[in-house]
Amino acid sequence: ARIRAKRHRWEGGMQASRRRDVYHLAKTLLERLWVDDTSDWNYSGKISSKELEHQLYYHALTFKKETADDLWSTLSNHQGIIQANKLKDLLHQVKKNFERDHNAGRKATLELPGEDQMLASSLLREWKTIHGAWIGMDKDGNNRITLIEFTKGIETSCKRKFGISKISSMWSQMDFDESHSIEFDEFVPMLKSYLIKRLKIDKIDKKILRTLKKENSNLKKFHRKLDKNRDNFITITEFAAGLQNCGLNFVGIEDVALLWKILDRDSSGKIDPEEFFTGFGQLLDVISV
Repeated sequence: ARIRAKRHRWEGGMQASRRRDVYHLAKTLLERLWVDDTSDWNYSGKISSKELEHQLYYHALTFKKETADDLWSTLSNHQGIIQANKLKDLLHQVKKNFERDHNAGRKATLELPGEDQMLASSLLREWKTIHGAWIGMDKDGNNRITLIEFTKGIETSCKRKFGISKISSMWSQMDFDESHSIEFDEFVPMLKSYLIKRLKIDKIDKKILRTLKKENSNLKKFHRKLDKNRDNFITITEFAAGLQNCGLNFVGIEDVALLWKILDRDSSGKIDPEEFFTGFGQLLDVISV
């Protein structure tokens, strides 16, 4: 507990720019260096500051001496050492703490002003789900979205034309680690916030959401279970009965009504295939990401 408190005070007192540099260095180490091993370079079970710095140079990472010192101070315990078998967990904790604090500071942003809501709506109208939008915008499939890909994706999906200043503003909000590219965990919050608000997912019992994720990840199979008469349309009677048969026998009438409202988007009294796969796809998307 004392070590955690010390680390928290150190990270809390560090300037924002230095914390960001430490975050980038920790993230890079996790990506490039120590995936399977414990990095016990001298087989002592411990890592010194010089050994850490030597490995940074060895792997040709670009960093400032100040950043290496800050990373060491963040990772090391009160005895001034890093336990080799704890290194990966400590790096993950540095990354997690930075992203948690940064997201907490962005909470107001996630209320989504009007233009951001339009952007989120347009992306989901074009690509249906968060994962679909991510795949659609990540044209080269390298799991990062560049500013060019981001701009082209907006131009493709949005009927309304956004000016370059607004696109730049949106980009800055999403690229919260200022790495000049957007990763999936940066891409998710705005779209997820929009879906939670539009679908009113926060009003649905969490147990129902967990069961839906566990039991019905295969949407085609789930659709066949609900569509008893095989006419490709699901009525409210089929829907309620189907939920009972799919591991959701505890669902009350209020929750059935909420789920039905999410899926029957045109209020026709029936759920067509597009409504089903889009609605449940977005619902499971929000639960999963």
